[in-house]
Amino acid sequence: LHYFIELPKFTKDLDGCENIFDKWIYFIKYAGSLEEIPPKLGIDPIRHAFEKARVANMTLDELELYDKAGMAIADARGRITLAMEEGKLEGKLEGKLEGKAETLLQLLQKRFGLVPEPIRAKVTSAKLEDLTTWTDRIFDADSLQTVFQ
Repeated sequence: LHYFIELPKFTKDLDGCENIFDKWIYFIKYAGSLEEIPPKLGIDPIRHAFEKARVANMTLDELELYDKAGMAIADARGRITLAMEEGKLEGKLEGKLEGKAETLLQLLQKRFGLVPEPIRAKVTSAKLEDLTTWTDRIFDADSLQTVFQ
């Protein structure tokens, strides 16, 4: 299906554009004189076409600045994405540490009775490798001191 439009015969103003077809014709007719997209034309395909038309009319200097700005935006998005991924990993590690420490404290209490506060502090601030080592030792140890040797 094809439509042939004689732009000079299109006389609707922006408020008279009732459907997407009218909006496209209005955009095509007036794109050269628009400084920005009016809110009524602010649908994604027309915004995209307007941006492409703006880029096509840029000088070399403007185009270079536009490209640099685009690269800066892409770099910033990449940094944000990386920071979010690092934050997730850090959160997972922290959760794993807390869970392992809590499990070790439960096992220590079940095996040796009340766990003194200095031992609790040592367990809750320990590294993952130490928690793993101490958890492995709990089954063969005959005292709290043996677990933490």
